[in-house]
Amino acid sequence: MGFGLDLSAEQQAGWMSFVAAVLAIVEHREVEAPVPSLKVERSSPVEPGSHVAGV
Repeated sequence: MGFGLDLSAEQQAGWMSFVAAVLAIVEHREVEAPVPSLKVERSSPVEPGSHVAGV
């Protein structure tokens, strides 16, 4: 698929990698950590004072 352009295989590969890089930057989404909703998820057995007794 040259779209009427006279491009060599190396030039086509270069353009394809450029387009892929641009799309990767545009489509990149940041991942946010989930917010703990359960009481047991908000406590930590490692940190003193943060463990909820009986849970």
